[in-house]
Amino acid sequence: MQKITLFSLLICCAGMYAQEQLLSSIDQFSVGTGNFENAFGYNYEYDANDNLISESGFSWNSSTSQWVPSNRDIYQYNANGRASELTSQVYDSNTDSFVNDFRDLYTYDSNSSPIEVIYQEFINGSYENEFRLTATYSNNNLISFIEYE
Repeated sequence: MQKITLFSLLICCAGMYAQEQLLSSIDQFSVGTGNFENAFGYNYEYDANDNLISESGFSWNSSTSQWVPSNRDIYQYNANGRASELTSQVYDSNTDSFVNDFRDLYTYDSNSSPIEVIYQEFINGSYENEFRLTATYSNNNLISFIEYE
């Protein structure tokens, strides 16, 4: 899970710089029939500064031919427009609502380079630290990257 989060962080940061306000996307796969079928769908929302603030995921139910909510990521930004928090939620079909799953907290240095990421899981109604990543720079070049568990 930690490696997935790190990879997601890198993709997320790259994606946040390159936003052109994509509003939705659909992933389709061929299941051996030569035909592509829906698998996953995503809706995106942005704030007035063109920052991605919400990504909602859906799974395709081929039996009902309907999209079913699966997850949602909510982004918050600091005064410099850098992502400061990512809250990930999963859909609970019993309550027909999204519930917290985990969050990442991002800290930056004066050059807006990421220096710390804290990963927290939502357990029994509160967030608990799971691991932390730190980065050190010299002349704006990354010189160390340490993961603490």
